[in-house]
Amino acid sequence: MTPQPTGARSPFPGLSSTKECNPWECKPCAEGVHPVTLFRRYVPLDMTQGEREPLDSADLQEMGLKAFSKHGTKHEGWGVGYHCVALHDIALGCVVGTGGMIVLDPSRKSTEYGVRPYELPRLPSATFPSPVTVIMAPKALPNGMQTACFTLLHSAAAGGALVKGSNAVDFVGDYGVGRCEEVGGIPKEDFTPLPTNGLTEPSCRHHVAQDMTVKKLTVSAGCVVTLAEGVILHVTGSLHLVGTAKDPIVWTSSSPKERWRGIIVEEGAVFEMAFVIMSHSGGGKGRPKNTGSHRPEFPAITLVRGSTGGIRDCLLVEGAGPALGIGKANVEIFQTVVRGFQQGLECVDCLLHVRNSVFSHFPSMDSDYVDGDNDGLYLRGGTVDISDSVVAGAKDDCIDTATSKNTKPGDVTIIRTLISHCLHEGIALSGSVDVARRIRVSDSTIQHSQQGVEMGYSPDILVAILSNVTFKYNVIAVRYGDNYNIPERGHLVLRHCKWIDNEDDIVNHVRVKRGPGKVSSLIIEDPVGIDPWALKRCE
Repeated sequence: MTPQPTGARSPFPGLSSTKECNPWECKPCAEGVHPVTLFRRYVPLDMTQGEREPLDSADLQEMGLKAFSKHGTKHEGWGVGYHCVALHDIALGCVVGTGGMIVLDPSRKSTEYGVRPYELPRLPSATFPSPVTVIMAPKALPNGMQTACFTLLHSAAAGGALVKGSNAVDFVGDYGVGRCEEVGGIPKEDFTPLPTNGLTEPSCRHHVAQDMTVKKLTVSAGCVVTLAEGVILHVTGSLHLVGTAKDPIVWTSSSPKERWRGIIVEEGAVFEMAFVIMSHSGGGKGRPKNTGSHRPEFPAITLVRGSTGGIRDCLLVEGAGPALGIGKANVEIFQTVVRGFQQGLECVDCLLHVRNSVFSHFPSMDSDYVDGDNDGLYLRGGTVDISDSVVAGAKDDCIDTATSKNTKPGDVTIIRTLISHCLHEGIALSGSVDVARRIRVSDSTIQHSQQGVEMGYSPDILVAILSNVTFKYNVIAVRYGDNYNIPERGHLVLRHCKWIDNEDDIVNHVRVKRGPGKVSSLIIEDPVGIDPWALKRCE
């Protein structure tokens, strides 16, 4: 991947003069030799789809320039992928600038259209000396299990177990996840079958060996429940997992190498969990219809149409599929950490409230991109409120608000939320041609992403209003335009927003038009710290 530029902003928008992107021993041309309007990084090469190359031989010759790839070859015949480009002035023998161009094949590849691959910076972690008071730590785990077992170092007064030794706590926002030491092991013979009804004893030990249906069951504090490979638990009435900070419930697989499949909350059923550590789900595919389709694996928790769910003070970790798949259900998530899944959640026409929670690591926090819809939150229709939360570390988009043909109109509201470390968009705004959508984002920060916010393919009945949003350290802070050959007609309004150290503050480039979208669709009011060239390029 191309390293993140570290040099000063080039006088040519989109063209970097950093050494990382220029392997030639050739001095840069003096400023003012070429007008800045000659070069646009965001008009990329796309030879395989028949689009005109923006830097073809005739154009370059007229300008007295030559284009070379990173390996010194002329631009003709470049293959599919991202190319680091140097533009040479033939007469002066100097480098006008360097920048990125991309050649796409007909399918979407590893980067957004015309945007260089993004190398994520490392998230800091913290180390706490012994002893550490934590909110949630089980007294025992099944033999051989090493699941994460403490989180939310939020208040030392909240009580909980003491974790001995020196423990590295990986923080995202104010929430930490680590591992406990000296946790007792539970032998398999101590586990008995999980009942389908009633109230379990405190600190119970139960096992689910095969698919089962729960009618009305409450699992008490301190219990440990293990599930065999591929097991599905159907809830037709109610399932309440009621742990405490001192005695959380552990819900996990039988062994580290196995994956139970998931919980399905059926129509009309109720599911609630509090102070639960849930891990090692996703053992299989074939998820229920209309609860999400962008990842094939089974979610840890699926709530179908007409069901109700409440999740608070929980830790959901280490799943081989999504954490949640939600149909037309009503779900509330409070003070919960969702971490280390292929996807955080997918909501299809759901009613969703997320508060004081962290969604991160989908599936990890490194920079190795795979095109697999590894989103933090995929919000396909419905009404969603997110506040005082963190969404970070997605291989695709941290938050994707895309609607599809059969989804219903609905609003998305995001308040006081940190969105960070997204290999594609921090927030992707797009939608089906006949679905109305209003997105409001306020008092939030979007940082360390390839594109902070993108208004993608969309109808004119999609409106996004961002107020008092800070964009920091993004490749592109705000873009009007998309990676698809589908028209962009949505409206993006930026009010009192702040721009800090982005490579490009605003880019207006629509692939279908091979140029800017309608100026009236991108409204910028009272910007702070924005690059004036960015505003000029949007005209």
